[in-house]
Amino acid sequence: MKKTSSAVLLLMAGIVTFALMGFSTPTRSKNQLLKVERQQCVLQHLTDYLPSYVYDIGITVDVPVGGNPVLVDSVMRLLNESFYFFFEDRLEPRFAPGELYCNDAKRLLDHYREAYKPFLEDTCRFGGCCPTFDYLSVTLVEQTNAFVTYEVSNYFIGEGDCEYLEWVTFDKSDGHRLTKVVRDDALLDLLKLSSGKDYDVWEDVEYRLSIGSEIPYGSNFGLTSDSLWCQYLYAPGIVETFPFDLKTARPYLTEEAKKLLE
Repeated sequence: MKKTSSAVLLLMAGIVTFALMGFSTPTRSKNQLLKVERQQCVLQHLTDYLPSYVYDIGITVDVPVGGNPVLVDSVMRLLNESFYFFFEDRLEPRFAPGELYCNDAKRLLDHYREAYKPFLEDTCRFGGCCPTFDYLSVTLVEQTNAFVTYEVSNYFIGEGDCEYLEWVTFDKSDGHRLTKVVRDDALLDLLKLSSGKDYDVWEDVEYRLSIGSEIPYGSNFGLTSDSLWCQYLYAPGIVETFPFDLKTARPYLTEEAKKLLE
């Protein structure tokens, strides 16, 4: 979902703020299980635009409740970022980056719901007369002895349905977030494999991967133990989600990602 340039600057400025939150001394542990608890809620209100116009926001999140402390801290930063960027993108900026940061996993969803609910009463993102549902999901989709991967999904139903996906992979040994899963010099070749055709327009890799983001440095690639998921623009306005098997994708991965699969 595209942000205005001013919003991008504000949200990107919050990255450093979030990165400094909740830091723990590294404790290296690969095999320790990350335990999560799923939380869900729906915020609903009738707007003033039309009596029958309903704008719902649904949220599902897997919060960490046990595991390596540095990994838990890293996941909590991701969840705080996701909630902050999601709400601030839909409302006029209300809070400074990090102002709402919450370290209490049990209270995380309630914390953000209470903070933003008052501002939703007079907010309508889309003009029109159809019901609107905006859904954010931040869930654990893969866990191995070496890494965990979270999927960030934003699904919108209204004047056109769309779903944007991003993935974030963490090294379980020290909790750090992988900045790249696929090598920069391999992006074009990998994306062409998904289409089966050699289109000239594929040369603009940056455009293909500029789908829209709730996390400014999330990844279009999701690493699992047996596949590599990718979301990209197949054509203007058409978003494609494609799974590569690892045998096909492995040569295109960064060295860091390959080590996590050993």
